[in-house]
Amino acid sequence: MRVTQDSIKVLLIIGSVLAGVGAVITIIEIAGQQHVDARDFIGPIVVIVVTVLIFIMVGLIHVRKAQIPLNAWLLIIFVVLEIVLSGEALLSLVGIGIIVEIVATTMLAMLEN
Repeated sequence: MRVTQDSIKVLLIIGSVLAGVGAVITIIEIAGQQHVDARDFIGPIVVIVVTVLIFIMVGLIHVRKAQIPLNAWLLIIFVVLEIVLSGEALLSLVGIGIIVEIVATTMLAMLEN
């Protein structure tokens, strides 16, 4: 498979959608518990915020005043934040989305060199 900007954007969108949907499901599960702690919401909210930032970066969401460049280093920072703060299992929906984002970040780093 040839590494192009379009294939990287598609992988980023797929990974972000998977992670975002998994985060929403996690928020719904946490809200349904009997004893809810505010610290439980930090991981899924960070995943949703990073998903929105990646959508802005790819160009799926157009924001008038903010432009985030499609840069490998910036994407590495976003993905590391997701990994550290989400606390999700590897084979959960969020984990699989983050793995796809890692693959897209690696492809973007290869393309920039």
